[in-house]
Amino acid sequence: YLWVIILLFILDIGSKQLMDHILKTPGNSITIIPHFFSFTLVYNTGAAWGMFAGKDWLLVSISLIASAVMIYFLIAKFKKLTLCQRLSLCLMIPGALGNLIDRAFYKNGVIDFLEFTFGSYHFPTFNFADSCLVVGVILLMISEIIVDLKETKEKEKAKEKSNNIDSKKLTEELKENSAEDDASTSDESTEEHDENSKE
Repeated sequence: YLWVIILLFILDIGSKQLMDHILKTPGNSITIIPHFFSFTLVYNTGAAWGMFAGKDWLLVSISLIASAVMIYFLIAKFKKLTLCQRLSLCLMIPGALGNLIDRAFYKNGVIDFLEFTFGSYHFPTFNFADSCLVVGVILLMISEIIVDLKETKEKEKAKEKSNNIDSKKLTEELKENSAEDDASTSDESTEEHDENSKE
């Protein structure tokens, strides 16, 4: 999984630097699919959609803590994580680190260059790291839903098994009681027969 993280991190940093070198000035654009997709250079000093613009120290701190926590979970909890959870962390870690590098060492902010247009609506420009983060979060949510469903099914099976065991025990107890009653009745009949015979 380490090579996946390294590869995605390199792709993010490399694509940003390439677009920054080619487009050079914010606002410059290269159309890939007319009226739908283009490479447009934007310097983002905030988080998603420009939130917290100018608060680099806050965003760097959040990115650093988030990256450290995700790396810890991937290493320390690796064996306990599902495949989906591992993949989600392998996507989110390079995504967080990629934008962290930009915020910490690039004076203009995070380099965004992927722009999509839907009719008259221009979706906020983003980068490869953002894509990794979003897909990773979606995978993590799917993983949590799957885990919850499995746990619910296991609980239902355990409950059903417990009910079956209780029902079986009850049936056995009823049979034992019935057998004891029959034996008691048989003994009483024998005693009555013996007394009648003596008379």
